[in-house]
Amino acid sequence: MAVTAVTRRALLADFRARNIAWSADCDEVEFLGRLYDLDKLPSTDARCETAREDAIQHLLANADWDLEFIFADARFGLSTGNDEPLLRFLAETLHPAVRTDRVEVSRLFEIFNGHLRPDGLELFQESVISGRPVFSWRPVAPPTVSLEQIRAAIADAIYPLKSYEVEEFCTTVAGLPPSTGDDDDPHSSKRGYVRRRLTTKSQGELLDIAERVLARLDDAALRSIVDSIRAGGERSRLGSPKNLVFASIGPKHKIVLSDAIDNDMRIVENDEFHLSYSEPVGDSGLTWRQLVAWWPHNHGDDERTRALALHARLWQSLDPGPEQLILQTYAKLYKRFGFDIPALLPQVYLHYDPYSRRSGAKPPLARQRMDFLLLVPLRRRVVIELDGQQHYSAPNGQASPQMYGEMMREDRRLRLSGYELYRFGGHELHNPTVGETLLHDFFVELLRNCDVTLDG
Repeated sequence: MAVTAVTRRALLADFRARNIAWSADCDEVEFLGRLYDLDKLPSTDARCETAREDAIQHLLANADWDLEFIFADARFGLSTGNDEPLLRFLAETLHPAVRTDRVEVSRLFEIFNGHLRPDGLELFQESVISGRPVFSWRPVAPPTVSLEQIRAAIADAIYPLKSYEVEEFCTTVAGLPPSTGDDDDPHSSKRGYVRRRLTTKSQGELLDIAERVLARLDDAALRSIVDSIRAGGERSRLGSPKNLVFASIGPKHKIVLSDAIDNDMRIVENDEFHLSYSEPVGDSGLTWRQLVAWWPHNHGDDERTRALALHARLWQSLDPGPEQLILQTYAKLYKRFGFDIPALLPQVYLHYDPYSRRSGAKPPLARQRMDFLLLVPLRRRVVIELDGQQHYSAPNGQASPQMYGEMMREDRRLRLSGYELYRFGGHELHNPTVGETLLHDFFVELLRNCDVTLDG
């Protein structure tokens, strides 16, 4: 995909109409210096020798250059056919060192993506610094319909009914189970009532409910959403996960393929040291409630007791310090938002190489395990990686460009395979109090961006 000339002109028009500044918390010369080597770029002013001198003279001293100049100045490459300079520029305007107002960052993020997505590109949150998002860019498929949009469209279609008709309609027509609890009442908010009843439904279930609603109620907006999903397939190129092996606490397991055609795996040795989830994972992802219900050990019938036992088992698979802090911080979200949010799986095998480094048979596959994995709605797979010093430095403590390059190469391969990747530096989580706040804010924002309903 490529950013078209039409999109570039539209972006410039928006910068002009909305009076969008490149940055709010550093001056224009500092901002340009983050993107370009201003001392090596030539000057366009006979009185100056470099682009830095140009910028100081005309942006700071005289202030006689309109900020729009950058879109036409060939030195900065924003008007050429090369996408990268423009995408880097847009992402940098949202960097925490450049703009700290979260509301403004969110507003500009939506504005920029509104222009980029029709061209098959989007900005996305790649990492965080001090709890604030850092953005990069990636190719993107044509816009999809989120689960929340489907829920809202169903609720809007049912809204014209009288309050006393809504509950019966949801049960007898939409096929939802009877409501429970005194607070589950359509009289206070018909839309809220319907959306709450739909919270745990997968995309396939929501589409079936939408069809039943449309059989009785004519609603053009809901019909449009259903038709677009049915026509486009709306399925990720990632298939349904199987053979989730995670939370290792001992020797590497030995496996066989019990059915090589269907890639059915069976652990035949060291099974007791690993957890292996092979239940179907649908469009709604894998929730903590589902994982607790699957937990194969006998810890009683009480869900909370089983959940605590499973959490303790996952805890054992992690090193003390930042790894356990990540799991513990996320686990607190189960208590706050309930067990129907995605489960955070630690130490998940991505590749499985039966050889070890000690065997000498051949070099083992890179990055055999992911630090953490979330299976979220619409078949999205979110990877959380924690980078200690061993990820980028040799045993003697010196920085290793080779190790860093290998890590980045694996990151690219993972993203191209359809995974979403977020990295934390171990130093970010060195202080547990600061780290917990950073992680909590990150996870809440991540789940909302992944279309997970958070009530609480």
